[in-house]
Amino acid sequence: MRPLATTLLAAASLAPAYAHPFGAQAFSVSSPPPPQAPGPPLTGCTPRGLSYAPAGGASEVPVLFPADDSAPGWCFHHGRLLAPHALAIHAALGGGASAVVDGAAARAFCALEGHGGAGCAAFIIARLTEVAAAPGALTACEYPASGFTPLSVRCEWACLPGHLGCGRACYDPLHDVCVDLDVAPKRLHCAASSQRCVERDGQMACHDVGESVGLCGGCIDTFGGELGGVNCLLEPGVRGARCVRGACVATRCRPGFSLRDGACVGAAGDGAGGAQAPLA
Repeated sequence: MRPLATTLLAAASLAPAYAHPFGAQAFSVSSPPPPQAPGPPLTGCTPRGLSYAPAGGASEVPVLFPADDSAPGWCFHHGRLLAPHALAIHAALGGGASAVVDGAAARAFCALEGHGGAGCAAFIIARLTEVAAAPGALTACEYPASGFTPLSVRCEWACLPGHLGCGRACYDPLHDVCVDLDVAPKRLHCAASSQRCVERDGQMACHDVGESVGLCGGCIDTFGGELGGVNCLLEPGVRGARCVRGACVATRCRPGFSLRDGACVGAAGDGAGGAQAPLA
């Protein structure tokens, strides 16, 4: 097999604010840089593309195009190429049209290096990952500490599913709380008598579910599910209520209901507000 001559293409149309610090310098996989100390898994985006030198000394042929005003570059998260970019490579190799991948050039590159057929996409992605890992290959960006994925060489990012944004941070609302957009999210600690519940805005808050009229007996799923808690004031016929050891106790009833043993009972004998078992 001939030596691999993969290089990074200069992102000529990239805005100056995102200019690569090495300018037009290319990085050759066949001539790697000196060994570097192990660092964190590859996370970020490179504005450059991938090319190869065909047989016969011809000019290098672009395979993956560099970033421009409409292309986000090639982004990685924890060492893996983001799924949209990987899918674009797979689609182009299958004959689909692409603005960022030359499918024919990619197939020719794979055939030249002995990686044709089903292994071609993996080969292209591996070569791109190798060159993106070179020192200075990724755009310098300030990312959240965790819970995010990069989106483009313009330092755009998004919080992962299950996470919420808090200023320039992403956090898991099941464990942390955002108290200030300029302050990192904090771990939410509740007293032994309280329970962590998700609010309508997705935030977590501590509630004494043994005495809270709105969250009596447990949390309430703000999206319609069942989590063990009830809003005592939404029980049938109830106009006023208390929560005692996690059980609703009606104190006032709506017209047509009468108060009986802490419950509002209608004319048909159905009631609410006293049927719950108290918390142990």
